Amino acid sequence: MLSQYEKVTQEHLLNERLADLLRVAANGGDIEKLKELLNNPLYNIENFMNKGDTVHEYTALMRAAAKGHVECYELLLNKGVRYRQVTKKGNTALMIAALNDQDKIIDKFIEIKCSLSYIDDYGHSEFKTAFDNKQQKIITAFLKKGINLKYLYQIVIFIMVA
Repeated sequence: MLSQYEKVTQEHLLNERLADLLRVAANGGDIEKLKELLNNPLYNIENFMNKGDTVHEYTALMRAAAKGHVECYELLLNKGVRYRQVTKKGNTALMIAALNDQDKIIDKFIEIKCSLSYIDDYGHSEFKTAFDNKQQKIITAFLKKGINLKYLYQIVIFIMVA
């Protein structure tokens, strides 16, 4: 019979392996493998779907964003992955998509999850973060969707004061 420590260790190792498989499938655009992992009733996806790798802390969503795998990206978003999660360098999946010229991912993100009024714990919106990081493609996509002019005015004032 396994001790509690051994059970916890095995569960941790299983979740790490599942997270690795999820990232590999997302990186390769393997939508069928992603569906298999995310829809398996034996797995608790909450335990592994947001885990980043040990090097850059890239999640499966970030891998799909970097490679432009829109169908994988959309599936992961619909399953509830944390799309505002950041890497060691502070990049989100949206920023990674912009850095890799993945316009379709940027458009899909703004279509599905973007909230032009969302403000994080530090007082930043997704638009302001894109602006601060000079992510022109993201800024353009936000403006195409229609940003609240009052908020845009606040950003312009912020820039002028800074």
